[in-house]
Amino acid sequence: MDKIVVQADRDALYQRLGLPGVPARPVAWLDQFPPTDERLPSEAMPAPSGDAGRAPRVLLHSLQGGVGLSTLAVGLASQLARAGLQARLLDLGRQGQASFYFQEIEPLPGHDAAWLDGRRFGRRLGVICPPAAQPPGFDTLALRCQQVFGEGAEQSFLVADLPAAGHAHAQALLAQVDLAVIPLRPDLFALQAADRMLRLVEAVRAPALFVLNGFNPELRAQRSVQTALHDLLGKRLLDATLPQDPGLADRHMACEPLEAALYRSVGFQALYARCALAAMRRMAHL
Repeated sequence: MDKIVVQADRDALYQRLGLPGVPARPVAWLDQFPPTDERLPSEAMPAPSGDAGRAPRVLLHSLQGGVGLSTLAVGLASQLARAGLQARLLDLGRQGQASFYFQEIEPLPGHDAAWLDGRRFGRRLGVICPPAAQPPGFDTLALRCQQVFGEGAEQSFLVADLPAAGHAHAQALLAQVDLAVIPLRPDLFALQAADRMLRLVEAVRAPALFVLNGFNPELRAQRSVQTALHDLLGKRLLDATLPQDPGLADRHMACEPLEAALYRSVGFQALYARCALAAMRRMAHL
C-alpha cells in the first residue's frame, strides 16, 4: 500500500532536513506535494522498490573533470549535518579532499575513515574512503558505515563522490541511488558529456539531476551551452545555476571554505533542496 504522508509528517521531514527558510525562493518542486491528508500520486512520489527500509543515497559523478564534484559533495554533506542529520561522505576516488575543507579530522583507528569537524557538527559528519580500484556497492558501503561509525549510522544520509576516473563503476552505483547529481562545466564538451551520462542514467532508470557549475550569465557562449543543455535534458537540468566563486580560494586560505559564497548561492540551495526532496521521498517510506 502506498504511504500516506500528511502535513504534520511533511513538516517534520522539512525540520529534520533543515529546510525551513530555504524554500522561500521559488522552487518548482514544491508543486509536487498534494494538499493535506491526500494520498500522494504515484508519479509525484513513487514508492522505492525492494529496499524501502534503507537510508537515502546521493551520487555525484561527471565525465568532465574539474567540475567541483568534491566541493559540492562536501557542501551537501555538511549542510545535512548542520541540519542535525547523520551524513556520511563516501570518497570513492580516495582523493582525500576532506582534508582541504575541515580543520578538525578525527581518524578512526583501523579504518580508512574519520569524523569531520566534531566541534561544529558533533558526531554527525563522517568520511569513509573505500578501495578506489573496485568501490563496493551502496549496500556494502552502508553496512561498512554502520560498523565503522556505530549507532545511528544505519539512518545516515550517504553522499558519494565518484570522480571521472571512476566512470567504469558508475553504472552499477547509479542503479542504487535515490538521486544522481551530475555537474557540468558550461563549455562545448558539456553537451557530449551530458549526452553520454543521459544515456547511462536512462539505461539504469536512475533519477538524475544535471547542474551547471561555474556559470557566468554574462557570457553569451555559456548561455548558448545552457540553452542547448536544456533542449537535451529538459527537466533533468536544474534551472538554477551554480555561480563562479572567485572567493572560494580565499576562503580556503583562511581555513573557512564552508563559509564560501557558493554554498549560500541560490543555485546551491536549490541543489540542496532537490537532494533533500530525494531524502524526503526515501524517508517517507521508512
